[in-house]
Amino acid sequence: MPIVIRQGTVRAISRGVGVVTSTYNTNTERNRNGYKIYRSVNGAPFKLLQLNHVTALGLQVYKDQGLNTLDSNYSYYITVTDSCGNEGAPSDIHTVVNVSVTAYNSSNTVTWNTYDGFTNWHYIIERYTSVNPSWVAVGGGIFNKLSTTWNDSDIICDVVYYYRIKTFDDD
Repeated sequence: MPIVIRQGTVRAISRGVGVVTSTYNTNTERNRNGYKIYRSVNGAPFKLLQLNHVTALGLQVYKDQGLNTLDSNYSYYITVTDSCGNEGAPSDIHTVVNVSVTAYNSSNTVTWNTYDGFTNWHYIIERYTSVNPSWVAVGGGIFNKLSTTWNDSDIICDVVYYYRIKTFDDD
């Protein structure tokens, strides 16, 4: 009797300076053995990045470090493996959102590429400053999938601003 291996599910992908963090739920099949994480850089063919032997249930986190997240686009998918070496169907491909900021006299304009991955999703913009060194949601809350720009007019001179976009699965 063939063994059915369910598809892996990616919960979130976020980008930091030189780091992309993937968060995924573990497969609940009894004979699961681990996960294979694949990466594509700038649209090149996907390559196996890592094999994680994880049998515990729950949320798993993988950090891909030492990356050029400013100039390169990264896409990922995962598969689950069983104890016999079979590999399940790939998860959806998730592409990291790249953020850029243009500073003006009285505002910062934040722009980003459209996220590719979840079927139903939304964005949250977070800001970190040299005065308030913690990530805080800004922009009035949730942005829909058609949004790719936001103007931050709540800025102060001589303060350094950092922004990040978080993408969340609505399903």
